[in-house]
Amino acid sequence: MQVALIGLESSGKSSLLYRLSEYKTARGMNQRGSTTDIVSFETEGLTFHDMPGLRHDSDVERYRQVTDEAAVHVIFARAHQLIREWKRLERVMLSGKRILLVISHIDRLDVDSLRRVEHQLKKRKIPHVLLQTSDRTWKTKLFFKELQEARELSNEDVSALTSLYIKQTDPMNIFLRHPVGGIVMAALTILLLYGLPVVLAYQVASRLEPFVDRFVEIGSTFVTGNFLSTMLFGDFGLLSLGLYSFVWAFPVVVLLGVTVGVTDDTGLKDKLADALDPIMRKIGLSGQDLIPFLGGFGCNVTALDQTKGCHACTQKNCASLISIGSACSYQMGATLSVFGAIGKPMLVFPYVFSLLVISLIHLKLFARKDVPIFWRHETFLQLPQASNVLRHVRDVVAQFMIQAMPLFLLICLVAGLLDWSGWIETLETVMDPILSILQLPAIGATALFASIIRKDGILLLNESAATMTTVDVFLLVLFASLATSCLVTMSKMVQLFGWRHAMKTIALQFMTAFVAIFLLSNIL
Repeated sequence: MQVALIGLESSGKSSLLYRLSEYKTARGMNQRGSTTDIVSFETEGLTFHDMPGLRHDSDVERYRQVTDEAAVHVIFARAHQLIREWKRLERVMLSGKRILLVISHIDRLDVDSLRRVEHQLKKRKIPHVLLQTSDRTWKTKLFFKELQEARELSNEDVSALTSLYIKQTDPMNIFLRHPVGGIVMAALTILLLYGLPVVLAYQVASRLEPFVDRFVEIGSTFVTGNFLSTMLFGDFGLLSLGLYSFVWAFPVVVLLGVTVGVTDDTGLKDKLADALDPIMRKIGLSGQDLIPFLGGFGCNVTALDQTKGCHACTQKNCASLISIGSACSYQMGATLSVFGAIGKPMLVFPYVFSLLVISLIHLKLFARKDVPIFWRHETFLQLPQASNVLRHVRDVVAQFMIQAMPLFLLICLVAGLLDWSGWIETLETVMDPILSILQLPAIGATALFASIIRKDGILLLNESAATMTTVDVFLLVLFASLATSCLVTMSKMVQLFGWRHAMKTIALQFMTAFVAIFLLSNIL
């Protein structure tokens, strides 16, 4: 029998599924409040489908196939927003399916309201389960017993429930609710929360890089033959670029995983998303979409995976912004290295500012504009549980090792073959006319092409940066960052949206980059 878990974000669906799996998180299992896709789990002869949290009336239609096939709908609602959420889920409750109601966070209801809810549920013999915020003692047998008792709800049942008088408890009205100050504080909080892990990861990677350099230097002495040497230890080698990719990406993935896990489990992520939603809607996104974009500063591939948690109306917009504007850890590391080579590391600040401004202009011009108004999360702040945070980090690391790293290594193999065959030098000549129009030195063509393969290809500018003006170095780095995403990110775009949309996205991105750099080269 198939069972669909349905409810708004952070209502407890994924937490329940986690308990039903006996705390064995399946690959792709979703963190509280951040389900990115339908996750299925089989137990006791039943197949449970954990659906992404509903954020808009149209979301019910998005998962119609799953809800139609499920024999039982387990409807989740948070006690402190009970009537509001039941009304939003009313048509699901009246879908003609067998229904089991799960009310979470009952410890946030006052005693009289809880008594009225329990009385009405028992009076109408409606199968239900009550859960506290951090209830580790509830019995699985009770849930399965109530699930077997699930039945269709009548109009009278639903009317009786949604007309109950309950003292609704709104989450604490912290500073993030202020219409202006909330936006500023949310932006600063995000910069701190997501900027600090990237900075720390850069410090870790920069200290590990000399060991990789030494390994590559020693390892290459044991390899003979041009082909094997190029494939293993060349500029795009499996044991050179492959190791660099891991060293620069893995610390960011882990540290950002901790940050995202903490903000998810405390409810802070929901409050930040709500605070920024009004201003993000003006550029074709919702507040929720800012989280994957910021995650792209660690790794674009894992960030694109997170866009599956975006609404259907904004997912492609968010993916486009990640592709052009999220400077991954490799890109940021390479950029800092190049600016440091000319003795001007502070150029990284105008670089990031230019990157963001051009990206937002690009999104404003080409993004889908009709973004619906989503329901607010209305989430309580709470202390994080170490087990939930560690579970999230474990899942993110597993995703990185299973999905991202194989793509990195495949790109290394393909790029190594191109390097060995001499095709890279041939393809670099294509860049010369483009750089000429932009009034940039042709010596940057190698780094520009390499950056299309991997964003740390920008490092190749280190060799020639000293011979160029500061403006030329700045514009070359900016153009290499904006012109296209790397091949790994392109591959993920194709996987998510298909060839046609991916190629259209990259073409528009290149056009924006070309026009922006052309204008800047004539101004600076």
